[in-house]
Amino acid sequence: MMARDAAIAVDTKGGPKTSPDGQVLDAHDKPIPGLYGVGNCVASASGRAYWAGGSTLGPIIAFAYRAAQTANKEPAKS
Repeated sequence: MMARDAAIAVDTKGGPKTSPDGQVLDAHDKPIPGLYGVGNCVASASGRAYWAGGSTLGPIIAFAYRAAQTANKEPAKS
């Protein structure tokens, strides 16, 4: 059971901006090499809207797949 005064953050719609491939963008909208983000920890694909309960699952799966594909193409760091 959760305490009545517990702080929570659900679907905050905040966080860094990302490309369609999940790459976190810098202040000039350029991808930061090796930095990816998906889900509720980045800016939401729905903007300020809230589609419905559980509606973040589809975009998380799709963007995680795209991010993994893009990350896999990055050259390995030595």
